[in-house]
Amino acid sequence: MIPGMTGPVAGFASGVLRSITQTDVRSTLAAPHSDVEWGPAVAGSWVLLFAHHDGTPTDPGTTPTATIGGVPATRHVARTTGSGGGSASGAAIFSAQPSGTSGTVVVSWNSLPTAIVVARVIGYDLSSAFATSGATSGSGTVSLDVPSNGLIVGNVKRGRNDAITWTNLTEIGDEILFDGALQRRHSWGWDLMMPQEAARSISYSPFESTNGLNAVTVASFSPS
Repeated sequence: MIPGMTGPVAGFASGVLRSITQTDVRSTLAAPHSDVEWGPAVAGSWVLLFAHHDGTPTDPGTTPTATIGGVPATRHVARTTGSGGGSASGAAIFSAQPSGTSGTVVVSWNSLPTAIVVARVIGYDLSSAFATSGATSGSGTVSLDVPSNGLIVGNVKRGRNDAITWTNLTEIGDEILFDGALQRRHSWGWDLMMPQEAARSISYSPFESTNGLNAVTVASFSPS
């Protein structure tokens, strides 16, 4: 089993299967990532991609792009630091519907190497997000609206290697990022079949106000 990989999480509503299954995780920063597993497609299913960057003294912007198996991915939300004050952190959420069961994932974020996490999602529409949120400073708390029977996903990148915990989002993975001798952290999670809710608060810890150490992104999706 790939480090950090989890089994499927599934639920039923009106006889419809809804599930999300992590299929691959790459904690070594690279560009691109080859032979990434996203598993066999089910009609209407999607591949969810979390991407994390660091290692830049300047702001790389909040409009990274990605391809999954050669298919352009939809960017739902991205946040980044990197204003020259030290460590840089970035986190983004993408989705696409590639063919096959594996292939190359390329994240273009101002030529920065990235770490990635990939999951197969069934029973949700990932063509566009119901709501998104993110932050790089202020606190470790964000909020977003959730649709009925909704899916919530989130990821965070920190410039230090403290273990990360989530509140109001189930932690699925939490790993050290590897890039030479440096060690940072990325964490990700999700919950499905969630009740409708306005401004659901989601937080992670530890949070530190030091420039460049934090980037968090969250998104919610409606059932398909």
